[in-house]
This record gives sequence, C-alpha cells and structure tokens, in this order.
Amino acid sequence: MILDETYNFIKTRFKDQIMNLRIEEVRLGVHLSAVKLSDNSYGVASTMLDNRDPCVKSDRDFGNFTPTKIAGQNINVIVIVTGPSSSLVPDILFRNKVSIIGATSIIKPEMLFPIVSESGAGFHLFKYCAQKICIKNE
Repeated sequence: MILDETYNFIKTRFKDQIMNLRIEEVRLGVHLSAVKLSDNSYGVASTMLDNRDPCVKSDRDFGNFTPTKIAGQNINVIVIVTGPSSSLVPDILFRNKVSIIGATSIIKPEMLFPIVSESGAGFHLFKYCAQKICIKNE
C-alpha cells in the first residue's frame, strides 16, 4: 500500500531530519488549517467541519472508471494526483506510475496564519501567500 511505503520511505531515508522535527504552531480556521514545523516548513489544508456533506460518488462528475481498467487496450496514460498531502513524498507516487503531482507552495509564510485566523478560504490563500505548482516525473 502506498501509505505504508511512504511511511517506511520517510523512516529510512529521512530518519535524521525527522528525529528532532517538532510542530511549532498550529492554526485552525473556519475554512483552512495551517501548521508550522521546527524546520520552518509550512503546510495547509481545508478544515473539515461536521456539518459538511462528504463527497459521495453520486455528486462527482466521474465514477470508478480509470483508463488502466480498459481491458485489451494499449493506451498511454498520464496520471495526475492533487491534494494537500500529494507532494509530501513525490518519489513514492512517481514509482506508482504518477506523471504529475499538483501541490501548493507557501510563498509568503508570514501571511499564512493571519489568513487562516481571519476565516480566509482558498481564494485568499492563493491571492496572498500561496501558489499552485506541478511536480513532474521526468
């Protein structure tokens, strides 16, 4: 499983870097949650509230179809993965045939916590302190 592979990869390859890594600050906002680690790295994700409906299959524009499930087809597939933790360890996703990872880069970390604290949403995040990036498997 990719999660187990990621955990083992981090534990073996980055053991020295994470041994003393600590959470320095966490901010939970209405729309966003943010974290700062002791190595001055930052992370952000959507805050999930209890009153939000989960994303069920009937509400999506796509279903269980994936191009790799087409029997007897010889097709070229570009797999793109996005999400708040997709760029955590790109190596694992790249080994599992992912071509492009969509991620968020915090470019003005000093603005992150005020935006989260003031009920900022994704719009504010990308307007003031973050940018969307792609990590390509080349």
